[in-house]
Amino acid sequence: MLAPLCARADARPTARASFTRVPPRIDGLLDDEAWRNATPYGGFVERRPLLGARPPEETTFYVLYDTEALYFGIRCIDSEPSKVRGRSVQRDSFALFSDDAISIKLDPLGDRRTTLGFALSASGAQLDYRGINESEFRVEFDAVWQAAARRTPFGWSAELRIPLSSLGIDPRAPPARIGLNLSRDHSRRNATYDWSLLRPPFGPIAASLYGDLLGLDELPRHLSGRPRALSGLSLAIVPYALLGFRLLPQHPQDVATAGLDARLDRGEVLSLHLSLNTDFAQVDLDDQRINLGRFGLFFPEKRDFFLRDLELFTFGRPQEAQLLQTRRIGLRGFDVLPLLDGLKLLGRLRRWLRLGLLQAVTLPAAGTPYTLYLVGRAQAELGGGSNLGVMVTHRQSLQDRDDRNLVLGMDGAWRSTGGLLLQAFALLSLTGPRAAPPEEAAGGEGRGAHADQFAPGLGAEASFRGLLLRPQLRYAYYHPALRADLGFFRRVGVHDGSASLAIEPRFQRRGVERLSIAAGGGVVATADGTQLLDWHAGARADLHWIMGFALSMSGERVEETVQAPFSVGPIQIRAGRYGMNLFRAAGSTPAVWSVSGSVSTEYRDYYGGQLLGLQLGLQTRPLSLLRAEAGVELSRIWFADPRESLHTGVLNGRVALGFTPQLGLDLFLGWNSVADLVRLQGRLRFRYAEGSDLFVVYQHDLSAGGTSRFQTLLVKVTVRWPQ
Repeated sequence: MLAPLCARADARPTARASFTRVPPRIDGLLDDEAWRNATPYGGFVERRPLLGARPPEETTFYVLYDTEALYFGIRCIDSEPSKVRGRSVQRDSFALFSDDAISIKLDPLGDRRTTLGFALSASGAQLDYRGINESEFRVEFDAVWQAAARRTPFGWSAELRIPLSSLGIDPRAPPARIGLNLSRDHSRRNATYDWSLLRPPFGPIAASLYGDLLGLDELPRHLSGRPRALSGLSLAIVPYALLGFRLLPQHPQDVATAGLDARLDRGEVLSLHLSLNTDFAQVDLDDQRINLGRFGLFFPEKRDFFLRDLELFTFGRPQEAQLLQTRRIGLRGFDVLPLLDGLKLLGRLRRWLRLGLLQAVTLPAAGTPYTLYLVGRAQAELGGGSNLGVMVTHRQSLQDRDDRNLVLGMDGAWRSTGGLLLQAFALLSLTGPRAAPPEEAAGGEGRGAHADQFAPGLGAEASFRGLLLRPQLRYAYYHPALRADLGFFRRVGVHDGSASLAIEPRFQRRGVERLSIAAGGGVVATADGTQLLDWHAGARADLHWIMGFALSMSGERVEETVQAPFSVGPIQIRAGRYGMNLFRAAGSTPAVWSVSGSVSTEYRDYYGGQLLGLQLGLQTRPLSLLRAEAGVELSRIWFADPRESLHTGVLNGRVALGFTPQLGLDLFLGWNSVADLVRLQGRLRFRYAEGSDLFVVYQHDLSAGGTSRFQTLLVKVTVRWPQ
């Protein structure tokens, strides 16, 4: 039976947290006195596969708080409790969502854009993440929290304890309301249920659709006689020690170093994060990728220091025109620059105004001097998820004052309750006369070298996020001399406009869930408007079945002007104008299966030649201890001259062994045929105390012929104080 979808989606559910003097034990069983006195909440609505339906299984939750933490208790009823799935215990893996799992989603800032998420599976696997602007998951975010799950005769149950300090809430001045949502993944039905329905096209972290959690503003009256809580300050110091070796060809090197991270918080009013002699040895490796296009590839940030509070420093269009891409700090290409120190200072002068400052200094390495990086940000909340902000980034060589790059920007967004989203930004860059040439993707094809000249850029976007119709208009202009050394701009020196329309009828009968059809196109012209460089037009159709199968087909016509030659492996693509057609088909099986897979194939014209590509993905969970996944990309490029043909191949394989939620081993194998690289990594992580870890990391880079290029073994220990 379908619920009244529109009315239920517009109504914002409300829950009230109850104060408890005796906190519950976090053992997965809701048998404590505190839970018996708490108010139950339910009324979940099915998000998929039957949007708006009443779930066949009941979900109930309770919310408690004391002077230090929030507590959640959840009962997940299952009419077939023996079929509750918990096939992985590995920490921080999205595989958790293919099992039976519960997700707590909080918006403690109340900006209706940012999510702090805490997920727990029926087997006890944990995942914490940060959601940015309702669309971007950052799973590298790590918070201090406790959770436990337990199988029961009625299904399974869960308990979570989330410290107020992990949410940035000052117990002396807590907010009267924070955003809250709970989502339950029901693996056997391949279904998801929401307490506050997250209707399409809004994603699973759409904070603007969350319900409200009330009651925390009564906390101050419970603080009498608790001087520690009354101070409102939270201090965490995490020193580390690292030992190991690195072997470069003919350059063996022993490694022994130490450093620390320190964080001081006073709720949402003030946050100070200091990092000294920062090391990121434990960070996951990037997947191997081959760039077959003429613009730089985007690689996401994975370092914890830069990921924390990243939502405040977001500016521009993700992965296309970002004013700040923190991989520009401390990383040059794939070389790691020693980070002498990093400092972040964040504050909220008013409930509606947030300020942020990011500073870092890198030591000389890889041909670079001492370099100072500064980022300043101010953002005003206008209500309902709308905002207005300003941002400045500055890169400055500490050995040459004329080697610098300064960018000033202003941005804003307006969100209506009906689904209309308007976004815009404008910026100016100023580059010193002796600034080193920018790296790839710090300014793309067509960039100029004008020093001490203000270069403007701007972008605007309008979209309507309707249940059936989703039109979108986009426009951007980037001056040829625009340069953002701390950012990522795929292309400058152009006008860039596009339009698209997506239609998504939902059938929800005869095994078919929905059909998505999208069509659109765009044009790119020179900055002076005298020449049309590129244009494209295409369409795509996606069919989704209730069981979880998916099939998609797309086609596109592209006209491109290559202004500067570029190379792909041994192939040299000449400057000129190219007309190209592209056809792609893809399919996937349900992700909840113990063995699931995907396949994609494409055929297209390729700058005067042809390209045939194949992508395969496979994931398997044969045991609760073991999860393995692999992705293979193969392509063949050929031209009229057989000597210019090229075969490319990429392999990314991972094996995860989750011995317990605290102990796991990750193994990685990467192969890149164009770079002639085989990369191996093993990473053992043992969380021996909350916030404290032991890492053992081994990495070996070889040529395809077996010649060793780089080898390292590192042992890193972090200790969080106080526990």
